Amino acid sequence: MKRILVIVTVSLLPLFAASRSVLAQGTAFTYQGLLMNNGEPANGHYDLRFTLYDQASNGTAQAAPIETNGVPVTNGVFTVRLDFGSSVFTGAQRWLEVAVKNSLTDNLPLILSPRQPVTPTPYAINAANLMNLDNAPLDIKVNGQRALRLEPTARGEPNVIGGSASNRVAAGYAGATIGGGHANVIVGDYATVGGGRFNSSSGFGSTISGGDRNQASGEKATVGGGDGNWAGYEASTIAGGAGNTTRGDYSTIGGGSGNIAGDGGHATVGGGYSNHSTAPAATIGGGGYNTAGGLWAVIGGGLGNAVAQDAPFATISGGDSNRIGSTAYTSTIGGGAGNIIEGPTGGTTIAGGVQNHIQDEASGSTVSGGWYNFVGNNAGNASIGGGWSNQITASSATISGGDNNTVLYPGPRCRHRRRPRQLRQQLYRHYWRRRG
Repeated sequence: MKRILVIVTVSLLPLFAASRSVLAQGTAFTYQGLLMNNGEPANGHYDLRFTLYDQASNGTAQAAPIETNGVPVTNGVFTVRLDFGSSVFTGAQRWLEVAVKNSLTDNLPLILSPRQPVTPTPYAINAANLMNLDNAPLDIKVNGQRALRLEPTARGEPNVIGGSASNRVAAGYAGATIGGGHANVIVGDYATVGGGRFNSSSGFGSTISGGDRNQASGEKATVGGGDGNWAGYEASTIAGGAGNTTRGDYSTIGGGSGNIAGDGGHATVGGGYSNHSTAPAATIGGGGYNTAGGLWAVIGGGLGNAVAQDAPFATISGGDSNRIGSTAYTSTIGGGAGNIIEGPTGGTTIAGGVQNHIQDEASGSTVSGGWYNFVGNNAGNASIGGGWSNQITASSATISGGDNNTVLYPGPRCRHRRRPRQLRQQLYRHYWRRRG
């Protein structure tokens, strides 16, 4: 009597239909075995019967047996495709009983023992989770480490967490997504972290694309990347850079480092470093250590320029250490260095130059350039075309240029009636104190 030994292995290809959304995967799997006949690899055609049980012995069949007749066997190797349906694979262990006989004989099938454990691939193991049988997270691992987690929520809006197992979505939040990276955290509904590390997205619908140690805590706030940026107000945006902060709704920082945009909303800093756009709708294009404190004020760039609080629509195009004072409405400094417009005033202009000065209550006055030119208080509509150390303290007066020209008002209207040399020394000391 011939004895038949079957050595079997199980290969489960991407298989079980876990839900209607993945029906295209199918419920069949491929079963491959090695059939030995009297110690030698079998050849020919054999009838095989497969029955799935819930225990290694005895137990209950989980589905009707599958008969496969005339299966070709070559050098002992055979392959069959089995389909027990999706309901039998619930995550519990299963054993496969195999019965075999030669197709050319009328012998009864020989039931092989022991039954073979069905050990699924990671895809199949998690099919039960995909069907939400126990409301547990689905983890997909690569080389034993978690690469993707699909996390159910009470609201039926799962969280998707890619990358390191250190990434997480806090309990009670739904619809969140972490694309990858390390130690990223979401503490908000529908928030997103694309990647990077140590990022925290905690505002409703907030987004961090990547980078390191960024925070998006405002509702619908966005941080594009960079290091240590914080978008803390509604719909505020930081494109990148390092250590930038939004402090008002709808404020924007394009990049750079240590910039602040906010205090009232709609403020903008294009880039640079340590710029502060602190008033509503104020704008700083770039440069360093600039401060725009007036409503709708603009500083184009440069270094150490400042528009004071309550100086709406004021503009400093650039340069170094230029200043427009409080309540100096719609005043403009085109550039240069150390130029000053004091408030209250309105519509005053210093086009450029060095250490030119227009005092308060001199509305409509202009200094076109030069060095150390001075328009005193209450000298409205005065004009100095340029030159050196020219001085006007009378309204509607004009000095076209030159050196040490003076138009003085004889009465007490002007607070500062210094000689040109004294004025120049005072401005020089003031300028270098500010820079030092």
